[in-house]
Amino acid sequence: MVNMCKYFQYLSPLFILSFLIFCWVESTCQVINDNIENRLELKLNKPLLSNTTDCTLQWKCLNHTLTKKLIQYHNDQWFFFKTTQLKKYFINVSSQECRDLRGVQLMVIRGIACVPESYEILKCVSLGDQNDVFLKLDNLKPDQEYLILIDGYLNDFCAFQIEFSDTSKGFPVEDKGLVPMKFAPVTDFHFEIYWSVPNSITNLIRRYEIYRKDDFEFKSQLIHEVPQGFNTKGTPRLDYVVEDILPDFGVYHYKIIGIGDKDRFLIGNKLLSYNRPPGYQKDSKDTVLKMDSPTSTLENIQSWLEIDLHYPRACKLKISIFDASSQKFLRRLDFNYNPSNRLFKTNIKKFREQGIFYYRIEVVHEETANKKSHLIMK
Repeated sequence: MVNMCKYFQYLSPLFILSFLIFCWVESTCQVINDNIENRLELKLNKPLLSNTTDCTLQWKCLNHTLTKKLIQYHNDQWFFFKTTQLKKYFINVSSQECRDLRGVQLMVIRGIACVPESYEILKCVSLGDQNDVFLKLDNLKPDQEYLILIDGYLNDFCAFQIEFSDTSKGFPVEDKGLVPMKFAPVTDFHFEIYWSVPNSITNLIRRYEIYRKDDFEFKSQLIHEVPQGFNTKGTPRLDYVVEDILPDFGVYHYKIIGIGDKDRFLIGNKLLSYNRPPGYQKDSKDTVLKMDSPTSTLENIQSWLEIDLHYPRACKLKISIFDASSQKFLRRLDFNYNPSNRLFKTNIKKFREQGIFYYRIEVVHEETANKKSHLIMK
């Protein structure tokens, strides 16, 4: 594709502005930083808008041998930033709007532009969703230039905002929380969420934000904010509990973020599968859930493990079942997923007879190797 931006010098400023706005809205304009020689500088706390549509690859400027296990190149573009004397920086990615809902992938490189043998990969992350996220960068050398490569994850096309900053925004890209989260059912759809924090981090946190995302949703929603508590002697409070009422049956992803003055911490994250039991019906008069035949239906419910899976298109999945308490492997199955065959179901009667009631189900997408874990108590 011819880069139309080189012709802008002959056009009026009003026309240029109109053209750029049109390109952004329609996501059909190739960005100027498609090639590494036209990479854009990210100045501290000055966000930039961009998109990956129609971006091409400069294979001569990529170290494919070094990165082939980390990234699948498709429609990359380039940025760079220069460090000062700060000890910590953040790359904030926000306002993602992606065709396939997968998000972007990002690589931070130390080295000389388009000299692949000089590259050192400092960070490489695939976001996998459209939440606002940040990547923490510390231990960088002062007064140095670093390269950033952005690409659509698994061939996705995305519009997004990127910022080089001294303050984090959104979710940390790390997927391991500092502490475990616990759920306790109260009534149908009504749960309590528990967590405890170590005393060592309480001086870094001002409040906790609790987010929930349905598998059908593109982004997480904030459902609670809890301030860092203190007792009457000024000692930090370590144990917390909040309540949540689910809007319906389904699979929900929870995150707890600890908010500091400039940094944000993933306190905990957990997946809650709350599946619709067979034989349950919703009473239109009082919305109470009832069973058709209590004795036989309850036995059937307890004998079967079900997961309502959600993927954008048909795919092959490998599903492994573990005893969540002991992590003992129980069973592995293949599952051909498609939009009309979403419900995975397997009989667990013999496991229940062995006293196993808490299960971890690991679902692996064969093509992408993307992994999801579900925790279910039966």
